This record gives sequence, structure tokens and C-alpha cells, in this order.
Amino acid sequence: MLNTLAPLDLVFVRDGQVLDIVAAVPVCRSLPCPSYWADADGNGRADFADGVVEIGAGEAARLGIKLGDPVAIEDVDHENVSLP
Repeated sequence: MLNTLAPLDLVFVRDGQVLDIVAAVPVCRSLPCPSYWADADGNGRADFADGVVEIGAGEAARLGIKLGDPVAIEDVDHENVSLP
């Protein structure tokens, strides 16, 4: 991931479930950067995903996120969000 601050776990989501997890994606400092995709069936080809959630490296394991876990992604009311 180009110029991220730290390595990331990529949690791919489809139809409200965890489709695939790519753990500890390293920081990329210059182009070209590697591409990452969901490969749930292990055939080496990208599987369609509705979206991806990026979290700090190791967080997927620490939180116990597993393939097939339910995922709810909701809109945020930006007008009523307060930041620390």
C-alpha cells in the first residue's frame, strides 16, 4: 500500500460476510506497488468483493476475525461526528 504509515490487514467483504483476509500487507515506498485482492477459493484469481476494510496489521487475528464472519458497514452521519 503506497505510503501508508504502517502495515495493514485487508479484510475483504462480500454480501455482508468476510470473504478473505490478507494479513500484514507491507508498506510500499515507491511505485510500482504489489496488488492485493480476495482469493477465497485459492485459485490465484481475484474474487469479486463489495469492499475492503483496512485495519492495522495483526488486528484481524487479535480481534478473532474469521472467514464467513458477518459484517455490517453502515453510513456515518458526518454532521454529528465529534473527533477527539
